Amino acid sequence: MNAGGVKFSVAAQNHAFKRHPGDVPIIVPALSEIVTNPLYLGDDLRNPGKIELIGRIRGHVGGALVSLTIEKNKQDDCYHVCSIYMISQAELDKKISKRIVKVARHR
Repeated sequence: MNAGGVKFSVAAQNHAFKRHPGDVPIIVPALSEIVTNPLYLGDDLRNPGKIELIGRIRGHVGGALVSLTIEKNKQDDCYHVCSIYMISQAELDKKISKRIVKVARHR
């Protein structure tokens, strides 16, 4: 992936609120930090063309998952957030043990 802007469209926000209403207000304040500095990242195997970025949010157990497109949208030259939601520590551990996500390396 090349560097670029990231958008969380109104449609994606509505999707997240509909599917995970309690998670959105927790994750949105940390969304930029999770996207720019994830603790874990991996391939969203069930949704081709997307990756999963996972970060921690102080005071919450488990992780905050951000699903992001791996290609920029040709119309606005940005990557797009598809969904956001919290995952339990058990779900995170499972993703790590199955190597679905790996520790992100930052330079």
